Amino acid sequence: MTTVLQHRTLGEAISFVVNSLQELGFDVNGQSRFSAMKRVFKPTTVNANDPGFEVAVEAVRDIQTLEFFFDNFTGSRSSPDFLELMHRAIEDPALPQEGADKSAGRNAQVELYVAAICSKAQMRPEFEEPDVLLRLDGERVGIAVKRIKSERQIESNVKKAAKQIAKAKIPGHIVVDVSVLLNPKNERLVKIADDEVHRAYRQAHGNFLTHYASKLEYWTEGKGVQSIILLDSILREHPADGWMLDTFTSFFPLDGAQSFEDFRKQFESGLATPPI
Repeated sequence: MTTVLQHRTLGEAISFVVNSLQELGFDVNGQSRFSAMKRVFKPTTVNANDPGFEVAVEAVRDIQTLEFFFDNFTGSRSSPDFLELMHRAIEDPALPQEGADKSAGRNAQVELYVAAICSKAQMRPEFEEPDVLLRLDGERVGIAVKRIKSERQIESNVKKAAKQIAKAKIPGHIVVDVSVLLNPKNERLVKIADDEVHRAYRQAHGNFLTHYASKLEYWTEGKGVQSIILLDSILREHPADGWMLDTFTSFFPLDGAQSFEDFRKQFESGLATPPI
């Protein structure tokens, strides 16, 4: 389990992210979800009865994710592919459950987050096909990133990701964000101890991988896919520290590739703490 580390207050982080976006030439005022988050945020605690409470809490996820990106991504921030991805990332409603069918912004945000992990792990990511292109021990490695929001999307998204890797003609990995899939109502955890949260998510990921193991192997067979990585996040009110973003990562190796272990160790080094 990774608790996304906070070295700024939420208000400072919102300003940091908004300023970083504006430096890239993006207007985040008006209907941007980041503008909505900035409007409702207050330097004091937002009461649960406040009309902006839900948006304020959701800001913890989106702002900390992009804060992590801007702090850690060291690649080019001027390429057309990057700018197009960032343009998409500022879209979407302030609450993810309000844009379940149209979520280009948060889909792009996951790609940015994965690239930031890889950049922190010294793998020199670039935004090229399959989605993120890396360098590992002098070799090119690809990552296809998918954000799966329902069970009916699992097969089509995994097959599409595998096809992207095969088309790129390099070994690759599929990173799947399952946050909405496993928590479609965007429920939050309130004052639950760390070990209980850890145990519940380890079980949820284990159940998912056990149930879909043979299908994941079948859908990716012969496509050069070395592993599937599950990313998950949830907003939690910590008993002592208040609202925070917890993230969880687990790995499903494929093809018995030894090079998977090299990738796994390097990828993990981009995380704040070891995966579940």
